Amino acid sequence: MRFDAFKYAENPLRRNFIIAVATALGIGDRKYHEDLYSGQVTARIEFGGGALLRLLWTYARMFAVIASASMLVVAVLAWVRSGPFQQTFIDMVTDVLKAGLAPAALLTSLTVLVSRTLTREHKTDAADSDEQFERLFSSLVEQSKVKRLVVFVDELDRCAPSDVVATLDALRTFLGVERCVFIVAADQQVLEEALTRALQQATPADTVNPYYSSGSGYLDKVFPYQISLPPLLVGRVTSFAAGLVRGRDGVWAKVDVDLIVSILIPSHVRSPRRVKALLNAFVLTYRLAEQRAADGLLETDPSSRAEEIARLVCLRVEFPLFARDLLLDHRLCEHVVRYADDAEAELDGFVSADVKEAAKAYARAQASVDVHLTAADERARRTVRRPARITDASW
Repeated sequence: MRFDAFKYAENPLRRNFIIAVATALGIGDRKYHEDLYSGQVTARIEFGGGALLRLLWTYARMFAVIASASMLVVAVLAWVRSGPFQQTFIDMVTDVLKAGLAPAALLTSLTVLVSRTLTREHKTDAADSDEQFERLFSSLVEQSKVKRLVVFVDELDRCAPSDVVATLDALRTFLGVERCVFIVAADQQVLEEALTRALQQATPADTVNPYYSSGSGYLDKVFPYQISLPPLLVGRVTSFAAGLVRGRDGVWAKVDVDLIVSILIPSHVRSPRRVKALLNAFVLTYRLAEQRAADGLLETDPSSRAEEIARLVCLRVEFPLFARDLLLDHRLCEHVVRYADDAEAELDGFVSADVKEAAKAYARAQASVDVHLTAADERARRTVRRPARITDASW
């Protein structure tokens, strides 16, 4: 099964994890769903501890009281009526027995006694400790009868630092359950950075061996096996992107997939998540262009301009600051390439001074093409993309 850490980051993780596993395994038992939040109240009939003897004794006393009262009432009514008392009394007792009033009353009394005397309510509070959640998860695995349960924890590196710590702490509760394997796919550098910033380590910081008091040390304690995968090469990223959409209907059936992907995915992109974002952005932009063409707002068929749409999407997603300046002059790309080839090149007189300065700045790698989202963090500043020198091949 797959567990999305980013989706449940701000929810009660242990409860949501058990619910997600139970749902994936097709187990609808209340204790793995609703009762995780409200607890459980059960009513059981107990015959131990002399309860049955107490019931029989109570029933006998009630029977005697009801019978005596009934006979007294019948005797009074027989005395009040005219005629011989004995015969009238016998007739009235016979009528009462035939009507079944006495058995019905006794049966009702017996039912009430059973419910009150033998029934005991048992309330189980909702799980709130690590031990309770571990036992609950262990019973869930046993009930599922699976030979092995493999849990893939995804999207952890998208969580905030505090949520990364909370998620790993919640998973640690279930790591000791037999027949279960947990696989966490994430950027290790992101996890270490988040843990170092947010985790309150019990071990004091060691200035001589800082590794053992950092986020790396925490990961070593949680995960006994760690496998580092090499980053995707440029060619493999492009092949991965093309493989996601090749053979699909809709937009991708109308364009040259290999050509569009080679334009859409710039060489610095290594993340599969970023690849999907670019592919989705292209489809949305292409659909919008189709709709504008259908409304008469575009003169040409978008299928003949798919390459231009791919370039525009790439700029908007990966180089947002440059895309913003592109609104100043749609020929900005040409100007940048010209200045990159010849720093002293002259542009025609229809180009404004602002556009010329912007083109020169981009060509000399003096202007940022995107935003530093974590500019306050020194480590993030060292790893964030830097504007590369523009060449004709880049465009």
